[in-house]
Amino acid sequence: MQMLRAGGVRCVGKPPAFEDMRSAPHGPIEDRWFAKLGGRAVKVLEPALNRIPARVPRRAIWLDRDPEDQARSYLRFLRVVHGVALGNDGATIGKLARSLVRDRKRSIACLGVTPLIVPFERMLAQPAAVAEEISAFAGLDLDRAAMAAVVGHRAQAHGPYAELGAGLIEETAQG
Repeated sequence: MQMLRAGGVRCVGKPPAFEDMRSAPHGPIEDRWFAKLGGRAVKVLEPALNRIPARVPRRAIWLDRDPEDQARSYLRFLRVVHGVALGNDGATIGKLARSLVRDRKRSIACLGVTPLIVPFERMLAQPAAVAEEISAFAGLDLDRAAMAAVVGHRAQAHGPYAELGAGLIEETAQG
């Protein structure tokens, strides 16, 4: 979402997370609200739970992440934001990672369109190439240099790839 915003796309929600409860209601997303987005980007959390209205034309970008890294990040999020510590051992991470793999297939199917799948690690390693892909996929002349720069900023500000999630969690928790 930060790349899209930097590129010139109007986005729903506030940085850095761009999450809006209207796109994460744990049930169908309201048709009228979704239809009124008019070219804005919206982050949909858990598409399998938050059904996207089928009649509204759209494009989707799926930011794909290594399941074990995502599991570690999710466990860190629960601990930092909600004060819930489920453990950080191999068994817990493995169980959560397997669940994420199962949920991924169902969630992508629920998007209702074939998404552009962007591996998280590739976005971090090749932000300029990913910015080009996103711009072409969206059919928009986006500011690709600004898109790539926002990724580079996050990588420099928060260290190794595994720590990017922690930085975003801390920024989100602080407001």
